[in-house]
Amino acid sequence: FYFYYLHSKVTRMNSVLKPRQCANSVIVARPHYFKFNSETAGDNLFQNIVDMENSENFKDKVMHEFNRCVTSLREVDLHVSILDDIHPPVEELIDSLFPNNWFSTDRFGVIKVFPMLASNRQAEVRPEYLRALLESEGFIVNEIIDYRVQLNGILEGTGSIVKDHTNSTIYASLSSRCEWEALRSFKELSPWNIGCCFETSDRRGYPIYHTNVVLSLGDKFAVLCDQAIPDLEDRKILIERLSKHREVILISMKQMEQFCGNILEVESLTGESLVLMSKRAFENFNDNQLVSLQKFARIVAIPIPTIEDVGGGSIRCMLAENFLPRNV
Repeated sequence: FYFYYLHSKVTRMNSVLKPRQCANSVIVARPHYFKFNSETAGDNLFQNIVDMENSENFKDKVMHEFNRCVTSLREVDLHVSILDDIHPPVEELIDSLFPNNWFSTDRFGVIKVFPMLASNRQAEVRPEYLRALLESEGFIVNEIIDYRVQLNGILEGTGSIVKDHTNSTIYASLSSRCEWEALRSFKELSPWNIGCCFETSDRRGYPIYHTNVVLSLGDKFAVLCDQAIPDLEDRKILIERLSKHREVILISMKQMEQFCGNILEVESLTGESLVLMSKRAFENFNDNQLVSLQKFARIVAIPIPTIEDVGGGSIRCMLAENFLPRNV
């Protein structure tokens, strides 16, 4: 009994004291009300309107993709928590499928709540509901910090800020979802340093709505669409800084448009490194890029075509990493 107690205490202490780049638990949200969100489509050029004459068939396709995604994650021994609505909310949660935009977690037991741009996404923000779910599964929540009342602008969680956990550094591309004043305020209120802040541009000259579409950081690799950064000096500085700690895998604008930058490295409960991506992203990486990724982790490709087309986000957008300590 004493050995078990000691092992449990050490496990909890290690999970708190040692920063990890990759989580072994994620949080997803069941998409009961998912559909094309016209309010977010103004700056998310990845979204597409689909034929919804048969709305029930559309809902079935979306739910099938979501359930298959959860099954695939659990099959590779990843813990998955599901935000679900026992009672229907007052407003339809159109984009609740992308929870990483309104909250993040850390190893100190803190849930951080972020300000989002779209007014019709505000009903998604239910931190006490999230807390109850996670505590029911043994996770420790010591505090909830609501940045909506502290930041001077919009900053959409880990969509806007890509985190280098092991070096306490964040990377961010400026857009209507990531405003400079909000980013600066976040830096002043937290222990994070800004590794690089840069501007992006898609083929039509518009800023790319989220940083995590352009850049993904794994433990030992970084996937970056350098072509999306028009300023050559910014591009050079970013690649140099990423290269200090990681192998940088560059992707083209076309690959970025197929969500090759919207991937996430996680760690299974048995310690295996996994790179999660959509089937679409997998099919658009070239052989050399796949070989580079497979040096660091096993690739898990999951088909979510309807969600990608309508929601304008891919696997990374669907997953909120859970770094909270857990009772063993």
